[in-house]
Amino acid sequence: MMAVTPPELMRRVYRQMEIGKGIRLSAEEVDLLAEMGALKAMSAYTAGYVERQAGERQAALKVAREEALDATVARHPRHVASKQEVENAMRRARARLSPKGERP
Repeated sequence: MMAVTPPELMRRVYRQMEIGKGIRLSAEEVDLLAEMGALKAMSAYTAGYVERQAGERQAALKVAREEALDATVARHPRHVASKQEVENAMRRARARLSPKGERP
């Protein structure tokens, strides 16, 4: 079998891409792709792809959490007590906790 050269392999790949067909590679052609750095390029592309997917999932989860929190707050609005309300509550608590003979 004759050794395949990089230009020959590229022509074959481009031709198959142009006509929209698949391609079968021999062991020698796969080795040549590895020597040309194709595996490194594919690995780098795959890593970037997975990182983008993870980022998109995290962003979607963050949005979902914020929407759930907003919905919860809308159903249960918070009441901010005034200074007077806090003082009255403290007075009532002290009155309940003090011995019966020492109530103010």
